[in-house]
Amino acid sequence: MHKGKRVWYYGAVILGLVLLLIAVALQVPRAHAMLNAELLAGGVKSEMPIPPAGSRVLIFAPHEDDESLGASGYIQQCLAAGDSVTVAFMTNGEYPELSVLLFEETLRRRPAEFIRLGYMRQDEARAALRRLGVSDSNAVFFGYPNQYLNQMWSPTHWLPVNPVSSVRTRTTRSPFTNAFTPNAIFCGASCLDDVEKVLQRVQPDVVVTLHPADIHVDHWPTYTFVRYGLDELAARGVPFAKRCAVFTYLIHRDNWPVPRKYRPEHVLLPPAPLVIAGGTEWQGLMLTSAQETAKRSAVAMYHTQGGGFDPLLLSFIRINELYGVITPINWPSTPNVPEHLLSTDPPADLAASRGVKGGDVLQVFLARQNGRMLARVVTRAAPTKDIQFHLDIHAGSGAVAERKVMEYVWQDGKTSGTVMADGALHNIDPAQVTVTTKDTNTTLTGPWPLPARTRFFTVRVWTMRDNAVIDETTTVPVHIGSE
Repeated sequence: MHKGKRVWYYGAVILGLVLLLIAVALQVPRAHAMLNAELLAGGVKSEMPIPPAGSRVLIFAPHEDDESLGASGYIQQCLAAGDSVTVAFMTNGEYPELSVLLFEETLRRRPAEFIRLGYMRQDEARAALRRLGVSDSNAVFFGYPNQYLNQMWSPTHWLPVNPVSSVRTRTTRSPFTNAFTPNAIFCGASCLDDVEKVLQRVQPDVVVTLHPADIHVDHWPTYTFVRYGLDELAARGVPFAKRCAVFTYLIHRDNWPVPRKYRPEHVLLPPAPLVIAGGTEWQGLMLTSAQETAKRSAVAMYHTQGGGFDPLLLSFIRINELYGVITPINWPSTPNVPEHLLSTDPPADLAASRGVKGGDVLQVFLARQNGRMLARVVTRAAPTKDIQFHLDIHAGSGAVAERKVMEYVWQDGKTSGTVMADGALHNIDPAQVTVTTKDTNTTLTGPWPLPARTRFFTVRVWTMRDNAVIDETTTVPVHIGSE
């Protein structure tokens, strides 16, 4: 080749390579911008912050695998930033149906077999956390019964004198030798005490727990126990509890994630109905390809859950993770409080509520007038006589002796319920509580139930028919007199 042509040829090649590199460089931020735009369009408002070096992060998981599904990327990024991460497991997940099918071939369902399965899941959790960089010593196992946390949250099973009894392990105490509290009693007070003990031991700067709109019977109570524990410690003046940041992650919701299959190149968006309902500031955490790979490796450690092939589990391996911030509602510390909107629930958001309009809750209001409570529930249609309403209120002042747990029940104008107060269980006097229904509005009226020293409370409403849940609202945290 002629020398001049050779120079021109190589020059053209070099110029082409330079232009190609420039084009690639320009495409990279454009791709990220498109992804960010997709997240913003889907209801994600901001980026999930990573705490500064030296921060303490405490993650709560109802079962072994939830922490990897919801927070693998966050765990990795916190550790890379120089933070410490501790994971506390509420139960040992000793009865997942898939595990029984795969590993309990005889289906004899003896207590020893379920206890063995619980230990298997603990081992899987340690292996998964090691893949993410968390040491075995930073994993805490409470050992409460799988699929019973919702019952333990109720006033009926709040006290040690009336614990729940697991049909799998056939006991009212934790049978696991490494339970955080040996022989922990299966009741709400015991679980709350353990949550508070771990909080005080870690003294976290950041707490990550389940979203209260998660419909699993162990998931939303994980939020409520943690929220109550933090609020009670803060009411006692414990410094870290007053400044601690709280984030939530979501695992179970009807028709979510979308799509429910392995799509590692896709974004994970919050459920559209929850975005429309409001009450949560959704935040996104972008993962690098290496972090996404480590997340899949951690999830795959859960062999008993089908971590390598289950579509639901694999659908959480995306280019981002999703977190929600829920700001407690401020309730005035005055004798009379006008009606406050506490909860907005999406219409027809659960499978059962789509065909039962009278049990499909849309809004929950609360007011205090002349020493009386007025709780108004709005449904998508006028409720029929077979719809049963439940109103759950947990209140606290900071003192253990002043915890108060209430559940009001009403159906076709008739009321009942139970209250845990002063260390004992009482029945609600139906003569003091009335229910009126006008079109789609049902109002429960009774004596104002919160003690004078109450600093915080939570509210949750759900409806039932024929002993089956139709609809349920998120648990709403409320702070009294806070700004």
